[in-house]
Amino acid sequence: MTIRVTGHRDSAEQANDATAAAEVPLERRWSVGGASVTGRAHVDKGLGCDDAFAYGTRDDFVVAAVADGAGSVTQTSAWGSYTVCDGVVTDALSQWFAKRFAAVDGAGRGADELMRLLFDEALHRLRSRADYYRQPVGELATTLSVVIARPGLAVLGQIGDGVIAVERATGVETVLIEEKSEYANLTWFVQSDNAFAESFRTYTATDITAFALSTDGMSYKITDVATGAAFVPFFEGAWSSLAAGFRDEDFARWLDGIQDDQTDDDKTLILARLAQIDRSGSGCEASPMRRVSSRWPAISPPSPAAAERVSEG
Repeated sequence: MTIRVTGHRDSAEQANDATAAAEVPLERRWSVGGASVTGRAHVDKGLGCDDAFAYGTRDDFVVAAVADGAGSVTQTSAWGSYTVCDGVVTDALSQWFAKRFAAVDGAGRGADELMRLLFDEALHRLRSRADYYRQPVGELATTLSVVIARPGLAVLGQIGDGVIAVERATGVETVLIEEKSEYANLTWFVQSDNAFAESFRTYTATDITAFALSTDGMSYKITDVATGAAFVPFFEGAWSSLAAGFRDEDFARWLDGIQDDQTDDDKTLILARLAQIDRSGSGCEASPMRRVSSRWPAISPPSPAAAERVSEG
């Protein structure tokens, strides 16, 4: 009788398997999700959402942007927030930008200039849209927070009071926190005079494994509003949900269900985390470009002809 021993393997076999596993090519790519929902205060007043978001991926590159239109010009500012988010993602996913970002070295030299270029173009798009609709650009006032990243290099930029959190080996932290004056409710907007001199700020890191972008409507839930420090359990739980397969519509329902956020403001959140992909299987070739954005605001601007008739009337 032959006795077959199962469930036991000698050290040589285990070593061979370990070597084979180490040789399996792995690639790190970004898993991303996001959503924007209208705040209760806007719903009660019959107003739409002034926030906007957009993100895009191609291969191991990701770009994400969130913006918050000025509440003092609610509705028209929504056209501004959508314009800058959509424009940033369009520019960052272009071939010319990809070549320039690929040329940034491992230490991030030249990255700040690229982020400034994205913000300059966002302001140009904002002014162009205002001119097209014959509106003062101040009526499209909006903040803007942006991340562009590849494995081993992330560049963050901001004007205004958005929230940016990052994860690295040392933990979770918020970065680029806006310094508040004695008027805590005031912030800078992309088109504000001196905004680029006073509010534009960047941050570059080589060890970020996850990031989150949010407008200030979430600040009471995800930060210590006195210091701006991250509420770590929130971000860890959110990134875990992303890894578990949460889709954008799942995040939208989740955001809409958040209560007691102190402000009843619009809420917007983008989450991204690096994940390892086994390239040895099928379907792991170059990833096609993917882009997602919030919808164009519910209330559309007047046509240029209509705007001209109003101004002449």
